[in-house]
Amino acid sequence: MYKNYNIFMDLNQYPHVLEVKQKELIVRGDGTFIKDFHKSKSNLMVQKLESNYKLFTQDGAEFELSLNECVILIEKIKKTEYYSTEIKGKEEALQRDVLDLIENIHFLSKDNRRYGSFAVRQDGGFVTTARSKVEGPMETAFVYDVDHNHRRVFANKKASLNSPLLHLFFKYNPQLNIFIHGHELTGKIVHNSYEFPGTIGENVYARKVESGELIYLNEHGYIVGFKNIQEYKVFYELE
Repeated sequence: MYKNYNIFMDLNQYPHVLEVKQKELIVRGDGTFIKDFHKSKSNLMVQKLESNYKLFTQDGAEFELSLNECVILIEKIKKTEYYSTEIKGKEEALQRDVLDLIENIHFLSKDNRRYGSFAVRQDGGFVTTARSKVEGPMETAFVYDVDHNHRRVFANKKASLNSPLLHLFFKYNPQLNIFIHGHELTGKIVHNSYEFPGTIGENVYARKVESGELIYLNEHGYIVGFKNIQEYKVFYELE
């Protein structure tokens, strides 16, 4: 869960949003403001525009809202419940499909960070991306189970914030063995508001799906599942 300690506009009752003034963005047009945001671990960064506000989230989402909509979203942060991680087990050997996927997958890259995640069903759980957005060699984590009643992820290291949602997609779709979360804004609309990754709110997207059926994560990206690596490659035109 992200720390909450910055200031939202002039309202000190919202101490978990980083405000960036238009003047500062103009002066610091080299992108350093977004780096400061990532370092701060605030849930949101807010930029004041002429008639509304632009919001940046730690998962790479950027979208515009009115002041009232901003307040509603920030109130949601205060009330939302995040999953925690219990570390167990050891490094698991990766199956051929996982290695093949890592070799072929291409996630969104911006601000020297990588956005997106994958999950591959494996005996005893599933392999997914580890919780790091820093560009470089892709690190994986093994998720053994997720306790949704107590909001706890059991894994050998901190896994993707999307792990609870991915766990539910595997549960509802025993015929699918691979899930990809990308950041292109596409897919079937099943929910109409932004949900923070790693929270119980994001689980609203979980459902039965067909192979190759894209589910839109509002203002965030999509999730799509496949039976095997061959279907994945055909879908992304890698073969």
